[in-house]
Amino acid sequence: METRIEDARTGIVVKRRRALLAAFSGTTLEWYDFFLYGSMAILVFPRVFFPGADGFAGVLLSVSTFGAAFVIRPLGAVLFGAMGDRRGRKHTLVVTVVLMGLATALIGVLPGYAQIGVWAPLALVVLRLLQGLSTGGEWGGAALMAVENAQASRKGRYGSVVQAASPAGLVLSNLVILGLSQLAPTAFLSWGWRIGFLTGGLIAVVGLLIRLGVAETPEFERLADRVAASPVRTVLRSHLGSLFRAAAIYLGPGGAFYAAIIFGQKYGVGPGRLTAAQMSLVVVVFGVAMLVATLLIGLAADRFGPARMTLAAIVALCVVTPCVLAVLASGNLALVIAVYVLMALNLAAVTAPMVVLFADLFPAEVRYSGVSMGYQLGTVVGGALPPIIALWLLQSTGTIWSVTGYLVGCLVISALCTAGLLARR
Repeated sequence: METRIEDARTGIVVKRRRALLAAFSGTTLEWYDFFLYGSMAILVFPRVFFPGADGFAGVLLSVSTFGAAFVIRPLGAVLFGAMGDRRGRKHTLVVTVVLMGLATALIGVLPGYAQIGVWAPLALVVLRLLQGLSTGGEWGGAALMAVENAQASRKGRYGSVVQAASPAGLVLSNLVILGLSQLAPTAFLSWGWRIGFLTGGLIAVVGLLIRLGVAETPEFERLADRVAASPVRTVLRSHLGSLFRAAAIYLGPGGAFYAAIIFGQKYGVGPGRLTAAQMSLVVVVFGVAMLVATLLIGLAADRFGPARMTLAAIVALCVVTPCVLAVLASGNLALVIAVYVLMALNLAAVTAPMVVLFADLFPAEVRYSGVSMGYQLGTVVGGALPPIIALWLLQSTGTIWSVTGYLVGCLVISALCTAGLLARR
């Protein structure tokens, strides 16, 4: 009897770890593809797909295609959220990883403006929208795959592993860019950049195989007989406040993150500042620091509470974000790395408990839709707009402090919403 009980416990542990691996690995590959595009939108695409525009206009157009994926991510959250609440977490995550892999591989073989004219940037936008659609449904499913398989006392720990997939994808994409940047500039612009996208399409197959081998979450299986007929409608009718609260909590930290990573690669690179290779190194160090910190902080999230930890980290970001932007133009590599690591630690303290924080806002029968829609709504205003607004503000005002004011304002909104969540408890 004891042997059977021990075997059963071992089987449950293996199932949980397999589900966690499926969530982490697939989501890492998704973020790799996503962040690779963001870097290439600064480094390559202005010249390959928008050569007719002048320097600043070409960069702005290219960065706007990066932002286009954020605009469609809420639609992905609606479509895949409903699918996840009806068909299950596993089924939906298989679809999202296939969609992302195909879109990324096709970007890798897409002809440039010199070959097919205006059809090149149009096709690029379509493929970018498909990436965004996939990402819109990916995060919520991976988050629930992890926390719904976890013990009650370890939900924060499991959720932080999913959140660590984002910096892991960031590190992986920038390591690839660092490797490809060793090519001659002409080779990199003509064909070298395509290797990263083709690699992303191939390694998506790994994520697919891992996900095909996991079982559905126990919580969804228990809900199979009482799934909401229209999960999205139920969220909009009965949980609209929670939806907007989740979006507002993401707004500030998301804006700080994407401004540092995407806007930073434009503002921090140039004469008297850092080189493109140095900035990629900064982003890699930032990603590694955030990856490690997210996993470590996740261990404490279950003890201190996700809302309390999130609020403290957002308040700290109100101070750290201006420091990052002020130092970027210094050209001092060591100093830039130091402030980026400091930002990474604070962002990790926000993102590590976010899965549990958002999951607690919605009941299980509409949780995939609610979590996905809230998170992705936040990414529209906290992910798509910050790099574009930051570039526009810098160009219009000529001072980095206008960018700082905008980002700190977003962080204050997030802090107030998180504090309101604590007050309700």
